[in-house]
Amino acid sequence: MTRRLERVLTPRHTAIFAPRHERILGLLLFVIAFALFLPVPLSGWFPAISLFIVGVGLVERDGLVATFGLVFGGASVLLTATILISLGVGAEAMIN
Repeated sequence: MTRRLERVLTPRHTAIFAPRHERILGLLLFVIAFALFLPVPLSGWFPAISLFIVGVGLVERDGLVATFGLVFGGASVLLTATILISLGVGAEAMIN
């Protein structure tokens, strides 16, 4: 399986790995990891998968895969935020 992945993954769009982008990349990964560890039911899978995709992109120096993982991670953070807001609105509606 690793051989098949390595045939597809090639070093491309390596500008994302430049030293000047390390802090931004680290901040984005921290936000995704923070969403992963929030105790929200059924929302931990998506940030975990996106961190895995970004990790594979980092190891193989494939900026396209890493960018895809970051976009997927952003969507998973939005999903987690939506679930949290829905739970909050539902709890407030039950109280009032």
